[in-house]
Amino acid sequence: MSIELIRIDDRLIHGQVATTWLKDYEIEQVIIADDEINSNEMKKTMAMVAAPTGVRVHIFAVDKFIQVQKENPIKRRTLLLFTNPVDVKKVLDQGIDISEVFIGGMRATSERRRISKAVNISEKEETIFKELDKRGVSLIVQTVPRDERKELSELL
Repeated sequence: MSIELIRIDDRLIHGQVATTWLKDYEIEQVIIADDEINSNEMKKTMAMVAAPTGVRVHIFAVDKFIQVQKENPIKRRTLLLFTNPVDVKKVLDQGIDISEVFIGGMRATSERRRISKAVNISEKEETIFKELDKRGVSLIVQTVPRDERKELSELL
């Protein structure tokens, strides 16, 4: 498998992702696994046009991503992008190996509390992150590759 980077960022592909993460990891394609994005044509289009020239973007509902991944292992250098930890857990629960997740932007909502400059989490998300941590998934809060890496567990 050639997933070079797994990231949670509800802003999807934006300036920081396009100019730093994709370049630093020499990413050839971005796979977005998210039910809402997959069903929203405007959001899909925005994600597609936000990618730099030469970087392919594929958007799947989470269950479809799991099915495709099991049938067609990824060969290109890939950023696997999620908008939330619920979907990360779902993919992990279905037997797809996830050892490290970078957490970037998770917007503030009335249900979420702020734990870092760009990361806000709800109680449900905190519970899921703690479960992922117990299962050995390294959870790193890092906005861009040059920022200091912080273990999520230190911020909870």
